[in-house]
Amino acid sequence: MRKTFPIILILLGVVMFGVGLAQAVGGVTSTIGSIASTTMISNPFTAPGSTEVELSPGTYTVYENIGFAGSNPGNVTVDPESLTVSGPDGERISTTCISCGASSSTLTLGSTTYIGVISFTAPEQGKYTVAATDDGGANLVVGPSFAEAIGGIVNEVGGAFGWVGLAILGGFLAVAGIIWLIVAAVTGSGSKPAPVPGIPYYDAAAGQGPVVQAGGAEMPVGGPTPVGSWYPDPEDPSQLRWWDGRQWTDQRRPR
Repeated sequence: MRKTFPIILILLGVVMFGVGLAQAVGGVTSTIGSIASTTMISNPFTAPGSTEVELSPGTYTVYENIGFAGSNPGNVTVDPESLTVSGPDGERISTTCISCGASSSTLTLGSTTYIGVISFTAPEQGKYTVAATDDGGANLVVGPSFAEAIGGIVNEVGGAFGWVGLAILGGFLAVAGIIWLIVAAVTGSGSKPAPVPGIPYYDAAAGQGPVVQAGGAEMPVGGPTPVGSWYPDPEDPSQLRWWDGRQWTDQRRPR
């Protein structure tokens, strides 16, 4: 049993480490996918023009790709009023201008900056058509709303960190189990000290009472089931010590 528990601990730690590491790697991959999805929901299109995109119920944003980060003062070039959204049934979907105010929704992915122009809500699953009549040549793309995009990324990253924590805990348990197993092996391998000639000792492994070394041969004292008697004290041979048949007592007297 001394070695069973550390082995179980090691196996548990290895399993936790493996699962945590695998899930963490999957979480990072998913996070990368979430970041990519902020610009990959629809194919990019140029104004004037349109795109058709399959959407689930939710809030979405039409972004303008303004190119390399820092190469533009941060203003959209497309006219928000030139953008229209039609639902699966062809009905016009109401939109909200998010580039008309003093603040803006900006996403910088790698070296590319996207600025939100309008937002809209898709009430049902289906194909939606986003069109732009502006003739300025703006590069546009449909993505999730800024809040949803950031929230999704944060959730994915948080989940990945949770699995990393599980992997670290598993590694700690495995190391602790290995140390425990080594200590158990070392402490369990100690040999019984050799008896001192002429001094009785108690052989617990054999269930035998005091044994006296005489001339190199072991001579049981009192037979295999000894009774209480006085014997030379193994701690102080100048005294006698009472053996009660099972163990040494604290009773001593001069020899």
